[in-house]
Amino acid sequence: MRDETSGSVLVLGGTGIIGTELCVAAAARGLKVTAVARRHPRNPIPGVTYVSFDARSEAEGSSPIGGGDFDTVVDLVSFTPAQVEATLHATKSRHYIFVSSATIYDGVSAGGLIHEQHARVPSGSWLYPERKIASEGWLVGAATDLDMPYTIVRPYITYSSRRFSFGMWEAAHVLQRLANGVPTPIGDSIASASTSLTHATDMGRAIAALLNNPAAHNRTMHISHPLSLTWQEVFDRSAFALGARLDVVQMSTDELVSEFSELGGRAADRSRGRAFDVSAFMTAVPDFTFSLPPHEGISDAVGRLSQREVGMLAARTQGRLDRLVRISRPTAPPASTEGWSVRDRLKYGVGRSRALSSVSRRLSSKTSSDYAVD
Repeated sequence: MRDETSGSVLVLGGTGIIGTELCVAAAARGLKVTAVARRHPRNPIPGVTYVSFDARSEAEGSSPIGGGDFDTVVDLVSFTPAQVEATLHATKSRHYIFVSSATIYDGVSAGGLIHEQHARVPSGSWLYPERKIASEGWLVGAATDLDMPYTIVRPYITYSSRRFSFGMWEAAHVLQRLANGVPTPIGDSIASASTSLTHATDMGRAIAALLNNPAAHNRTMHISHPLSLTWQEVFDRSAFALGARLDVVQMSTDELVSEFSELGGRAADRSRGRAFDVSAFMTAVPDFTFSLPPHEGISDAVGRLSQREVGMLAARTQGRLDRLVRISRPTAPPASTEGWSVRDRLKYGVGRSRALSSVSRRLSSKTSSDYAVD
């Protein structure tokens, strides 16, 4: 019989939005929890041991957890096979849980569920899921050779009051616009696409339920809230939570990507219907229930996040967004720059200028990232 109240777990990425909730859930189960992160958290979880270390480092022999012996390792940070390999070499465990991503899938027909064997994204379309696919393959081969049980978890979009996605945008780029009623662009194919959002609390509880669980061994599974909604509905619910009048400008997704080419992979992913079959997870954890439906979780997360995002201007991005909005709505009001520093006003001006913005993007080392846009 499975013993949920004993054993040890190493959480790589233990202070991220998933890792924090996983540590909370694992500690509540009575497990000995060690969390690895680049920095100690401001509010440590009682009973959790923290180790400061960049777990993505591939330098052999540099890990302070070298030789550590754990019942389970949960890897929330590896993005390449080399990073998974480095972790395996640095630790000893009897079960390895690799948190991959459900962005690895290609499109799906409207209303259909995505199964774990669904077609993958085409090669060359987005580096992030391609690296996750490669990491999964390496892990399966290595775990088989080592006769070590593994579990591959594929979450989709996880959110909390620390981070929230609005289609192809992050909260830091559009939350203030939504709260102030400033027109915000959304791709037409993204607005109508269904999506799956899972609160970090539920994601942490779900992964914790796989610890010391033989039913999860050598399995690949989705963890995703069964209720889906469109991105337009996400914007609607967010504006309602902010007490604001929603003002979105639907534009061609291709037009948005032509300006934000660094977000091309993300835009394509958000344009696909995203509803996932979770039967593999429910077979392993039949008594699990998701506690936060999207409409409740969004209201809480966005309300709290709006208080945290004050001052996160993403100034150049605001300029770029205003420039795009004015293509479809020439009389649209721009974002207010009142109270901004001279530097942020200059960055905003660069974003508003097509020529300067183009030069800035070419010079910026961030254009290869699907995350940073400012």
